[in-house]
Amino acid sequence: MTTVLQVISCLLVGLNILACSHDKLDVTQNHPSSEAIQQSSQKYSGIDLEEPDGDLIREVIGRTSEPQRAVLEDGNLTIAEFEKLGLAEGQCLIDGGLGLDRSLVRLNGVAQFSYTIDLGQEFSQADRDAISRCSAEFTREVRIVWAGMTAPIVEHVAKEFRRWTAGCLAERGLAVAAQPWASGDPSQQRAAGECTRAAQERFDTGNFSFGFEGDGRGP
Repeated sequence: MTTVLQVISCLLVGLNILACSHDKLDVTQNHPSSEAIQQSSQKYSGIDLEEPDGDLIREVIGRTSEPQRAVLEDGNLTIAEFEKLGLAEGQCLIDGGLGLDRSLVRLNGVAQFSYTIDLGQEFSQADRDAISRCSAEFTREVRIVWAGMTAPIVEHVAKEFRRWTAGCLAERGLAVAAQPWASGDPSQQRAAGECTRAAQERFDTGNFSFGFEGDGRGP
């Protein structure tokens, strides 16, 4: 059984497979989102981020690693700081010998890190230890803070994603209420899958899906 870790910050841990890369990640690269923006004016894709939860920061800072403590000790967390730690985690995984598609270690359309790790035919204890160690060192606690800050982005993208996929089904003559993704008709299942994959590309959500408007599972 081939096992792969798919990460979208606090949103998802899924399984899929991609090719392995052992090139070095540039943890100082200039990403379009990497700007030293003041706390009160942080935006991502034009959407305002929530201000960080001061009580939550005080709660996690005492149990986190030095790299995470260093960015949280001023009571703030910027886009650039979160991105730098995410890139460092990716490099840690590569250095730990895990197969990682380097090109996908980046902030995606919901301001989360989304990437896959090829773990081969076995998900060994050593693999688990490496993933746990890299997360604990670079992102485990800041992800908790970041999830609250990026909630408006996730909510906005989820709404648009679900509206778009429902429209995609309608264009194919399928109703969300009929749940074509669970149909016994392979053509309906295929259509639902194609709509989902197209939305994932359109909204840059990696392998994560927000479903379909009207499916009773979302906002």
